[in-house]
Amino acid sequence: MCSFQLAAALLLFCVPSFLQAFEWPLKKAEIVATFGENRHGDFLKGIELIGSEDGVEPVEGGEIIFSSSYRTNLPHRLNAGLGNMAVLQHERGIRSVYGHLDEPVEGDKIFAERGVSFGRVGSSGVVEGRFLYLQVIDSEVARFVNPLLSLPTFRDVSKPVIEGIELDNGKRSILLSEGVRIPRGNYSVKVTTWDSSSALASFRPMAPYSIKLYVNGEERRGLSFESIAVENGRTVPAGRTGMTFNRVYADKWKIVPGEITLQPGEILLELVVSDFSGNETVRDTRFAVLVE
Repeated sequence: MCSFQLAAALLLFCVPSFLQAFEWPLKKAEIVATFGENRHGDFLKGIELIGSEDGVEPVEGGEIIFSSSYRTNLPHRLNAGLGNMAVLQHERGIRSVYGHLDEPVEGDKIFAERGVSFGRVGSSGVVEGRFLYLQVIDSEVARFVNPLLSLPTFRDVSKPVIEGIELDNGKRSILLSEGVRIPRGNYSVKVTTWDSSSALASFRPMAPYSIKLYVNGEERRGLSFESIAVENGRTVPAGRTGMTFNRVYADKWKIVPGEITLQPGEILLELVVSDFSGNETVRDTRFAVLVE
């Protein structure tokens, strides 16, 4: 486990303690969509993979407690767009979900052995292309957990992109740049940022793993996609009560990690965006905050 994953695993208030070494469900897997991504008006609650045609294996041996064919009515909170899918029950109250399979899982199969395929990547459900959707659920605390926290380290050298930073006080939005002068007050920070797929850099961008915001060296706000909880019927990043999808995403790739209060004086704002492999992009901006 890399230092980035270890640090994330230590945040026990956000991430369940089950985190152990899962195995990749595909040989030579490549990631094309990440946990927490802006998808159809909600957070993506799993990851999407492409890989070899050798078959889909369980991340850990488990009992197949549910399988479905495309267009079958699914239990609450399972997406019908996943097409042919299977749900495996593991120890510690953990479940793994596999979507877009080529064919329904055989009806007489009740246990999926680690290292043995139980299906193949397909294009069933609502998907363009052949992908495997992988979701991990901690049923004991009713959270969707980022699978990348418990899968083996993935080699990725691409750093996240920071296209722009805006400060919005509700009356106007200011594109932050070196030397800009803004009035004091409360501002929502809006960051246009994404990460590139290691498989197909031109295919589509992916959500970063975490965003941290520092003002004059002091950490002020942060957002990370470690797990997603359900509060009052709405999904929020765990540990960020009230940060619903519409508050986190201002646009497709414009993320709001939080709000800051700026007092008059010289300001150094530092933004650190990380991906799941620990690659970081840092943007420092100096500007002045005016009395009026």
